[in-house]
Amino acid sequence: MARVDLSSAAQKDLRKVLRSPTGATIKRVILGDLAAEPWPANLDVASLEGMGGWLRVRTGAFRIVLRPLNAEECKARGVAKGYLVD
Repeated sequence: MARVDLSSAAQKDLRKVLRSPTGATIKRVILGDLAAEPWPANLDVASLEGMGGWLRVRTGAFRIVLRPLNAEECKARGVAKGYLVD
């Protein structure tokens, strides 16, 4: 499993989204599907053009923007692989 960290802005947004009817789905995608290795085949992931390594995951009407953690960030967290959701 990969580690999934949320920026402070993403944490704030997630708190708001969890109150919506689709909140459980968003939580599952962020905490479950993104941490899974390999990602589920039905996960709609695309790279963001011109954003150098950033990815976009589409789930319903929401978009989750993330990037892989670099080697230094992974080492600091004690993990082999991880993502930062912003």
